[in-house]
Amino acid sequence: MVAGPGALDGISKCFTDTGGLSAEDIIYWMTDRQDTEFKRLGLTFPGLFGRRLQPIDCQNLFCEISKYSRVAHPEISGVANRTRIKQSYQPSSRPTPRPQFPDRWALRIEELISTHHSPQTGSLQASLFY
Repeated sequence: MVAGPGALDGISKCFTDTGGLSAEDIIYWMTDRQDTEFKRLGLTFPGLFGRRLQPIDCQNLFCEISKYSRVAHPEISGVANRTRIKQSYQPSSRPTPRPQFPDRWALRIEELISTHHSPQTGSLQASLFY
């Protein structure tokens, strides 16, 4: 796993001092410490479809932090100095497509979808992580 430009920017917005660790080291550190940090912060995180966050998930989270913070905290420039958001969210009336993942990930999707699909809204997306 190699940290992309968005992850590099997100990491720079989260940590003022990385202690000399590379971006990849920080991502692996986050992956390794997730249970400890969720507990310390009082957060309940059941995982993604029954699995812990993987390094690629944490890399993605830092990328999303980079994008989100451009809007929520424009005063924090990060290392990329990006300010523009390429695309804004546009709600759709179309039903959320059923997620598909590689078999080798061995995710318990059917169990989670049947348990957490929201019949009130018909939304699967809002309930995927519960």
